[in-house]
Amino acid sequence: MFHSQLAYSDDAVLPFGQDEIAQVDLGKLGPTLKRAREARRLTLEDVAATTRISLRYLTAIENSRFDAFVGTVYALGFVRAYARMVGMSETWAADTLRAEAGWR
Repeated sequence: MFHSQLAYSDDAVLPFGQDEIAQVDLGKLGPTLKRAREARRLTLEDVAATTRISLRYLTAIENSRFDAFVGTVYALGFVRAYARMVGMSETWAADTLRAEAGWR
């Protein structure tokens, strides 16, 4: 289970190894989700097929291009779905998106 406000906890099943945690900047949403996706050996196409999110938006998330979204609600929903798909905390993902995009 994930603790609120954290991307991971000691009892969580992490999408990357314990030795890789130091290399992950949990303050950067796009790169963290991309790394989690790659650790699960998923392609963007896999994520798109399962979540039904367009590749255009998934690429925008990974590149932290939040201006590509029509509205905040869509961006938050897509980020939460992506995080869920790769085993990350939806709350952490939404909070990090808000902070990075300045939507607080």
